[in-house]
Parts: sequence; structure tokens; C-alpha cells
Amino acid sequence: MRAPLLPQLERTDALIVVGDGGAAEAVAAGIAAQDKPVFSARLVPDEASVAALRGKRVLAFAGIGDPARFFATLRTSGIEVASQHAFADHHAFSPAEIGSLVAEAERGALTLVTTEKDFVRLRGGEGPPASAQAIVPFAVTLEFEDVALLRKFVTDRLFKARDKRFRD
Repeated sequence: MRAPLLPQLERTDALIVVGDGGAAEAVAAGIAAQDKPVFSARLVPDEASVAALRGKRVLAFAGIGDPARFFATLRTSGIEVASQHAFADHHAFSPAEIGSLVAEAERGALTLVTTEKDFVRLRGGEGPPASAQAIVPFAVTLEFEDVALLRKFVTDRLFKARDKRFRD
């Protein structure tokens, strides 16, 4: 589902590296070598989401690029993950899969939790199916290390786009 990396790098104005780890080091070095900015950011759990799940045992499921990161975020937020189910990125959850997750949660007296991204996909156009009413979306916020540098970058790009539009 993702575009090939090399053609995307040729079109890149900046790079955002989310989280710790070295997986993006080579790409970041390549972008920086072209005098393009590399921004560092991290996902910060929403305190209301953490509070809603604190003291509960959860069944966590996710169909995102790195479900393990989601499960780890829950655990480091002090949430007890009693069961977890990882699905492929952009997974289209079937009613049977949701029903199975709901049944497992009910059997174990667990609270169902998923990412906001997955929760939105569950809703579809008509809202969440009846079986998904008990699912709690876990919210996170993308927090940048250097907000001032990001703001300057975006502002500069907006002014350049505006100037180009008025010249054309």
C-alpha cells in the first residue's frame, strides 16, 4: 500500500522521524545531506485515553504499520494488556472478526481498545457496528522536538506557494 521509497525521497522537502530507534538513520542522513530538514517527533498518549483505561485489563488490537509499537505504548502507559491481536496495515475488519474480538473480551472481562486510526475504519460511513460499541479508541498526539523549526519550515513553504501562485 505504500509508495516505493526512492521515488518518494526525490520529492521530499523534509523528513519526520517518529520515535526512537535507528531504522530511519540512513534515510535521515540522506535527506540531511541534501540540506533538507529532519524533524524528530514522538507519539504521546492522550491523558484522557490513559485515564479511561487505567486499572482495566484490556484486549488490544490494531491493523497499523507497527502494531507492536501500539501494544508497547499501552503497556508503558501503565495499561495491562491481557491479550493482543495484530492485523496487517490498513486491515479491513470483517463483522466476524469484530464479533470474535468482542466475544473474547467478554469471556475474559476485558476492555477492547484499538488505535484511533483503526476505530475510524471500523465506523465506516454509518458509524460503528453495534458489536463495536464497546471498543475504546486510544488517542495519541504527535509531539515535535523542535516546534519553532517546524513552524518556520511550514511558514516558509506556505509563503513560497503563495508567491508562486501570484507569479503564475
